Amino acid sequence: MTSNTDSNTDSNTDSNTDSNTDSNTDSSTDSSTDSSTDSSTDSSTTNTITTKSSKIETSPPLSSGRVLIVDDSPNNIQLAAGVLKSQQLQISFANSGQSALNWLNSNDCDLILLDVMMPEMDGFETCKRIKQNPKHADVPVVFLTAKNDIESIVTGFQAGGVDYIAKPYDPMELRTRISTHLGLALSKMALRNAHQELQAKSEQLEKANATKNMFFKLIAHDLRGPLGTAQNSLQMLLNSFTNQLDPDLLELTNIAQNCSQRAITILDQLLNWALSESGEVTAHKTTFNLHDSAKEVIDTLQPVAKSKGIEICFQCNPNAELFADANMIQTTIRNILANAIKFSHKKSKIDISIEPQETNTTIVIQDHGVGITQGQIPLLFDLAKKKSTNGTQGERGTGLGLILCKSFVENNSGTIVITSAPNQGTRICLNFPTNIAAQSKNSGRNQ
Repeated sequence: MTSNTDSNTDSNTDSNTDSNTDSNTDSSTDSSTDSSTDSSTDSSTTNTITTKSSKIETSPPLSSGRVLIVDDSPNNIQLAAGVLKSQQLQISFANSGQSALNWLNSNDCDLILLDVMMPEMDGFETCKRIKQNPKHADVPVVFLTAKNDIESIVTGFQAGGVDYIAKPYDPMELRTRISTHLGLALSKMALRNAHQELQAKSEQLEKANATKNMFFKLIAHDLRGPLGTAQNSLQMLLNSFTNQLDPDLLELTNIAQNCSQRAITILDQLLNWALSESGEVTAHKTTFNLHDSAKEVIDTLQPVAKSKGIEICFQCNPNAELFADANMIQTTIRNILANAIKFSHKKSKIDISIEPQETNTTIVIQDHGVGITQGQIPLLFDLAKKKSTNGTQGERGTGLGLILCKSFVENNSGTIVITSAPNQGTRICLNFPTNIAAQSKNSGRNQ
């Protein structure tokens, strides 16, 4: 079939192209289709073309790009497919503009070879509709048609085509043009994918950089102070109060012990957070007494609260238990309570309540301090935007506490909800699934 078309092209192109292309190309194609479609289909291609319906069938996947050929003439489709066969392409066929649109709704391609003169919907309208779909807007459309007048060519480019090839065409020219446009399309796609991948990696790098900065900030500000105080106190103890057990020695010893403990706590917090950010932290869940764990935190921070005249009201079932990582939960309560004290006014009150229920356990910490706006709440958990704010008496922090709390809560299948208003205080609610085995033990009186 290809050889007959080539010979007709060679003999007629120079003398009859202008006068006979429009009248002879399609008619000769149709006549050859009528006489040879059935026999040539079996011998020249494995695809079946059905012209009486909008059926589309695809050849077996090959190695390079995917081309959709749209033409109402099976002979023209077979001719173009035969020319492109050596290009190792995956070729799909459509015999009308509408069938092409239907096919594109559920398939992708890298280039469309489109006839113009088709019934019901011509190639120009088909191209416009293809370009209206964002999914295929960047797919190059090459018109392959007998309409080679200037007006048609301009219309084709205005409709969104990237090239316009007139019938009869030279096979080598067709292969070269298709190869060029397909290469550009695939390169553009690869560039777009690379850009998306680069953008994703850039975002990851930005987050990692913010994590690193916070890491060093925490070491520089939070560990330097307590460790320095502990070192100086211990040095004074060694230099001035050797072998003496008087009140001064006891006081200095207590200072050294408290500061060292604080440094260890902060270091543990830092390391746990770093592990959490890297995805390496795992919650070691056990059933523990939640009342006792929270009471221990309150007792530890009670001196700080008393220094500001703040009353901590604690309400909890003495037998309340929780199935979670005890250290993570205790660290979370410690951070939230420390923040509540930090942002509470002198002689105010902080309420802590723990309510074990049938399916969940709720921990609520409510202060009556400075509060924040609703718009500021999401920023509390955004590492890139989170900034440390001084407390009501100039207390400093790292801005890391609530971010760590959220990570620990979620690692224990819990949720954290914050409500706040300026000058009205902040309420933080932690909700965890209740351990079924401990439900029967959760009875007793509130204290």
